Amino acid sequence: MLRLRIELPDQPGSLGRVTWTLGVLGADVAQIFVLERNGGRALDDITLEWRGQPRERLLSALRSIPGVQPVGVWAARATPEAMPEAGVMAAMVTDPNRALATLMNAAPLVLAATWACVSDDTGTVRMSSPEAPARPRLPDAVPARIVAVTDGARLARAPLPDGLVLTVGREDGPSFHRSELGRLRYMLDVLASLPVGAVREPTTTR
Repeated sequence: MLRLRIELPDQPGSLGRVTWTLGVLGADVAQIFVLERNGGRALDDITLEWRGQPRERLLSALRSIPGVQPVGVWAARATPEAMPEAGVMAAMVTDPNRALATLMNAAPLVLAATWACVSDDTGTVRMSSPEAPARPRLPDAVPARIVAVTDGARLARAPLPDGLVLTVGREDGPSFHRSELGRLRYMLDVLASLPVGAVREPTTTR
């Protein structure tokens, strides 16, 4: 599966030309997310199946469509829900003692990322998803709010209670869009709404 980010004219027929071209190339579209519309342009993420062909063939065909500009393409997984974060939030509420681990493990899927971890204010990783590097390179500072880091990495970072930090990493593709940070914020709002003491501080684990 690939996640494709494209900029295209925000007008009837534009997305249809894109999906038609993808179909001619043999790609199967699984999901489409609209990230933003502004100034007559739209930014969309498309998840598709692309088997055994060079990515450049895909990008070249899209560039041939008037007004369409590929922004990035990277490996991703499709989710069965249009809003996968809703299922994550429900799981967090159902089992609040595992809410933080649930969020950390699900965030890479929801945000089309590769891995996630929770670290403390010293940068020590307290827990991480199975795909996370053994020693991820994390910024030194604890962010004051949810931010996208683009300097040498593609990270989304969010402050947690007790000086902890959630980091979501994308090994390939573009930086995190503000709409993706918004989806992360929704999940963090649920985490913050859980009863005091229900979210246990993680111990160091992978």
